[in-house]
Order: sequence, then C-alpha cells, then structure tokens
Amino acid sequence: MLTQTPEQTPERLADLHPIRVLDVDGRPAIRYLDTGEPGWPAVVFFGGLGTSAGAFSLTEFARVQRRRLRLRFVSVERNGFGDTPFMPGIGFQETVDDVLTVLTRLGIKRFSVVAISGGGPYAAWLLERVPERIVSVHLAAAAADGELLGQGAAGELLGNVEAIAADPEGFWDYPPGSPVQAIPGFAEACRAEGRRSMGDPRRAAAALRHEVELLSTTTLPYLGGLSARVYMYWGGRDELVGMEHARTWQAALGPNVVLRCFEESGHDVQYVHWKEILNDIGRGVQV
Repeated sequence: MLTQTPEQTPERLADLHPIRVLDVDGRPAIRYLDTGEPGWPAVVFFGGLGTSAGAFSLTEFARVQRRRLRLRFVSVERNGFGDTPFMPGIGFQETVDDVLTVLTRLGIKRFSVVAISGGGPYAAWLLERVPERIVSVHLAAAAADGELLGQGAAGELLGNVEAIAADPEGFWDYPPGSPVQAIPGFAEACRAEGRRSMGDPRRAAAALRHEVELLSTTTLPYLGGLSARVYMYWGGRDELVGMEHARTWQAALGPNVVLRCFEESGHDVQYVHWKEILNDIGRGVQV
C-alpha cells in the first residue's frame, strides 16, 4: 500500500538532488545524479523514455526508507535529454560506457540495477557488459522487445514524438484514479521533470526520435552470464509495457527471476510499489 508521512515528502521532489558534471576528453561532459552516501551499497537507476538524470528524485517520497536501507543511487543522463547535448549515432554501448565511467570515478565496483519502462534495454546492455559486477536487478514495467513497443497503445504514443516534445508536462500526466495522485508534490515534480528533460522542443524531438528508434529496433542481448537475482514488477492493467515484455525478460534471464504482478496497477507500478522495490534491493545487498 502507498502511504505517506510529512517527513517522507519533500516540498520539491524534482529538485532534491543536484545534477553533477563529469568532464571527459573528446566529447560532451557526462551529467549524472548521485545521492552521494559514500560506502553505501550502490544502485544504478535507468529512468523511462525521454527522462533526465534527475528523474530519480521523483522516487524520493520514500527517501527515509531508502536511507534506512542505506542505498546510494546513481543515474546517468542519456543522449539529448536534460542539459546533455544530442549527438546522432549514440547507442546502448555508448550509454553503458558513460555509466561505467561515472561508476569508476565514484569508486563503485559492485552495484544493483533498477530500470523503469524505456530504460530497460539500456539496463540489459549494462548487464551484458559486466554481469560479474551486478548484485541484483529490478525491472519495473521495463521494455524488452522493440517489436512489442510498436504495437497497441505504446505504438500509438511513440509514433508522434513531436507531440511529446511539444507537451512534455502532458507526457507525464497520470490518470486521475492512479494512486500516485495521492503523493504530495508528485504531480508537480513530474511536470518539472518533463520541462527539465525536454526543455528545448526541437532538440527534444530529435532526441526522442533517436531513442524511440533505438528502443523500437532492439532485442535483448545474451544475458546468460548473469547470476544475480532478478526481480520484476508489472501492472496487470499496463497498456504500454504489458506482460509480453515480462515474458520476454523471463525467457532471456532464465529461472533466477521473481515476478511480482500487481493486478490493479497500470504503467504507474514503479512508483506505486517503489517501497517494495527498495525493500527487495535492501534484502539483496544484505545477503
């Protein structure tokens, strides 16, 4: 159940953690969010389609619980969103390179991974690259197969990136009946993330078109080298990333998977059940 207390809900979720900048040779700087608790178990966070590194802050309505579990989150901004310039030709491998560069700079060797929605394929390529460094994996309505994304409600939504770029706040609207509406400040934080991630409509349209093309043509890489436990969280009413994606992940990951299906949830399961996700991560790092 989603419950809130005043100390769990900052006034401005979207501005809770500053975006840091890492200068690298020969290319634009890497922008990333780090909750910054040295020595705590690290978690790499991949936000959904078209999100900035700051999208992680939307989950910090549960920051008291996160800190009680001593979890440090790191999120690296993707090509063309937030204040990261758009560069044609950047794909999954280059994104993984950026993530690993940031982790190296922070001195993080082993880590868990959380991926939401369109962040799923990026997480998959990170898992494929360094399976031995993964503590646990947590996939919340995470896209798996590009062909599936081209169908139904997802195909209709992703077919008009110009409309998304023109109204990034509307892109974050959740239905009036969604439990996330009960989180104080959450709707405002979502609108702020839309403005931050896609502030320049022309650049946002180009970046979105590029990311949609990546997501729409991908299949999961070979994940047989991964031995870490995987947890998946799906909404039974999710019309954007349905259970077919969960089954694709299961086929790629083998038997070491725990699937939690919440029949009453839609494409809000990642926030409605964020506390359960935190608890699963916390149990994994204590093993």
